[in-house]
Amino acid sequence: MKKILILLAFILVSQLIWAQTDMMGISYDMNLAEARKHLESAKWVLLEDGAETVSYQGTYTDLPAKIQLYKSSTNELQSWLYSLDFSGDFDDYEEILSSVANHHNSVSFYEGFTDTDIILLEGDRAIYFYASSGTLYIEYVDDDLEY
Repeated sequence: MKKILILLAFILVSQLIWAQTDMMGISYDMNLAEARKHLESAKWVLLEDGAETVSYQGTYTDLPAKIQLYKSSTNELQSWLYSLDFSGDFDDYEEILSSVANHHNSVSFYEGFTDTDIILLEGDRAIYFYASSGTLYIEYVDDDLEY
């Protein structure tokens, strides 16, 4: 039953993601204060407010999740990372990945060196999917950034 709930939650998430905006209404280049407002209105709890990152914990009992927001020097959101408890099997992972890619009218490809699935978005932006030690990571990145 828990496996089905997790799968349904991920499918719902994938249907809500659109135009480089995620399920919480967070999007690239959004003002950090606005991103925080979206998370707090959805009952996410602030864990840490650092100089470069802000972390929140989801309050969903069926789907434990955290999000880490990475901010730019101008206090805009440049990338973010969801980490979700994931005890699903490979088929669940593939279904989640496929749903998100289809919703973005994109395809995913596997990058073997880093063991990561990647969905390309407009410009140099992408969503990275990877699982490790019972955690599924969904990372929205802007590869055009200078590090």
